[in-house]
Formats: sequence, structure tokens, C-alpha cells
Amino acid sequence: MAFVLWIGSLFTIGVIVAPILFATLPDRVLAGTLAGRFFYIEAWLSLGFGLFYTAYFWRVQPSVSRYPRYTDYACLMIAILAALQLFGLQPAIVALREQAAALGGSVAQAPEALRQQFGVLHGASTLIYLLQLGLGLSLLWRTHFIRLNP
Repeated sequence: MAFVLWIGSLFTIGVIVAPILFATLPDRVLAGTLAGRFFYIEAWLSLGFGLFYTAYFWRVQPSVSRYPRYTDYACLMIAILAALQLFGLQPAIVALREQAAALGGSVAQAPEALRQQFGVLHGASTLIYLLQLGLGLSLLWRTHFIRLNP
């Protein structure tokens, strides 16, 4: 059950919550700040659950699906991607936002070089999140649906 909730939270934050924040809040900086906070919390959840389920699928229940090694490595990959988000990309993005604020505005009002850096980091972060979501959905499919329909 916790496994399904974890993958569901990945989907909910990225596909439902973040777009709604940007669509409904009049201030894009506030929407970005709130979305960033949600993604930060989600990254910690993914790191913890990813490591836990890697060990779980590896040791406790190695035959949970027809693809036992896939589940191990996919969970580990999600955890590694979450660590990359937490300790690499997110601090760099926050630093750029703070640098833009020190210049007297938001990233949208910052010099072109800073905006480009922010765009590259944001794009990489989005790609990593989509990889995590894709791995999570494939794990859900392989561990729950394939097992139910042999």
C-alpha cells in the first residue's frame, strides 16, 4: 500500500499540483516557490522509499514480480535520481533564485546568462523527475498489475 501511495504522490505532485499552482496563482514566483517546496519534499520521500524498496525487493520479496531484478534496479535508480535532485540540482536552482533576488528581482528579470542557467537546470530537473515518474509507473505496473494477471 505504501508503495502505491509513493508512486501516486510522484504522479500527483508533478502532473496535478504543480500545473495547478502555475495556473491559479497570480504570482509565478510564489507558484515556483511552492512547487519547489513540494518537489523538495517529494525528493526526500523518493530517496527514502527508493532505498527501502530496493532492500525490500532485493532481500525480503525477490519474486514480487516476473522481473525481480528490474524492480531492484528501478527503485535504486529512483533513489539515485532523487539524491541528484536533492544534493545537486535543487541547491543550484535555489542559489540562482537567490542570486536573482540579490540583483533586485526574480529570475525572469535577471540577466540573460542567469536566466539561461536557470532554464538549463530547470529543464534537467524536469527530465529527472519525468524519469523517476516513468520508472515509478513501470514499477507499479510490473509489481501490481502483471502479478495479478499472469
